[in-house]
Amino acid sequence: MRGGPCRTSRRSGAILLGVFVLAASSCGGTAKSALATTSPEAATTALTDDSLSSISCISASDCQAVGSSGDYRFPLIEHWNGTEWSVTKVAHPLPTSSSSGSFHGLSCITASNCQAVGNYFIGKRIFPLSERWNGTEWSIVKIPWRTKNDAQLSGIACVSVSDCVAVGHRRFATPLTLIEHWDGRGWSTDVSPNPALDGPNDGVYLEGVSCVSATDCMAAGYHGAGPKEPLFEHWNGVIWSIVTSPVSAYTDAQMSGISCTSTGDCYASGDSYADGGVPISLIEHWDGEAWSIMKSSDVGSQGSRLGGISCVSSTSCEAVGSYPLGNISDSDERDYTLFEHWDGLTWSGSIGPSTPGAQQSLLDDVSCISASDCLAVGTSFISRTESWVTLAAQWSGNHWYLMKSPSPS
Repeated sequence: MRGGPCRTSRRSGAILLGVFVLAASSCGGTAKSALATTSPEAATTALTDDSLSSISCISASDCQAVGSSGDYRFPLIEHWNGTEWSVTKVAHPLPTSSSSGSFHGLSCITASNCQAVGNYFIGKRIFPLSERWNGTEWSIVKIPWRTKNDAQLSGIACVSVSDCVAVGHRRFATPLTLIEHWDGRGWSTDVSPNPALDGPNDGVYLEGVSCVSATDCMAAGYHGAGPKEPLFEHWNGVIWSIVTSPVSAYTDAQMSGISCTSTGDCYASGDSYADGGVPISLIEHWDGEAWSIMKSSDVGSQGSRLGGISCVSSTSCEAVGSYPLGNISDSDERDYTLFEHWDGLTWSGSIGPSTPGAQQSLLDDVSCISASDCLAVGTSFISRTESWVTLAAQWSGNHWYLMKSPSPS
């Protein structure tokens, strides 16, 4: 989630260290994958891929969205001015030694202060990426990274211009948690815990983070090689600690987005898998003492997946994702946008608008200004042109509407 009271952020999931995947690759069908040891610039595919992975709104007429363009070769930034979306030109989108990279997380505090995070390639190496918006231009903010380990930042939450937390993972013998802290002058690495690993193929990933103050942040993700288990970590202003998560009734569960409205009120979204590989949307709630699984609304028998979540109060949240129709294991699958709404009592789900002519329409993140004004972003696959294009939708309080968003590649 990005947006809401604390301007938090979630990831796109485009790169997992050890695997290079398209954001929609978990959906089967037309998705593609390649080894992370091959940078996107070396890819030979003819596909053109544009996607928006994260969004942060500070008002109804000021939203920023980030992602990637040109088959993950270039970071992509788009701006909503209340009337239309436009691509923001960036003079230096990547470090001079890199020619490929992408954004996964975004957090805006004011119209003149946003931070975006992701990763970039230098050869086969993967480094964490950070860029800052000052109201006039985007510029690279260097993250000191002197180790030989690959790293990626997936989500970010800022509580002020001098206090941001970014989360992701770094690869040692296996992927482990990565948490970076911004103090207004530079980034530094926090000590972050990891759960016990079950084997050499196990890994730990933080996907999103939400902060209600400088001394109260909650990060969400997962660990395990299969089945995966949800992971939560809490910041008290001094140290990060692992918070116990309930075990899902299904296997292979992971959290993707998180949104906190207060110290004792957080919501996390993701998915788990039932027997037979059917995805089931997963939503958990933090009451200040413990996490518990909430009853979500699965639209149909084919299952559903949730990405980002944004809450403006304890009685108003929106979570977004995708709903598959057709055979989930072959290219006949059709994915539609999925929306889940929390009214303080129950979660209700609905299939929303999708890009005309798209075989797949997948929403990755959402940002709400109020209970009647939310924007969501993602990507759609157009089979006729063999290309992925940006996707945006808006909530009016009663309905979700498709928005026109540019695709530069």
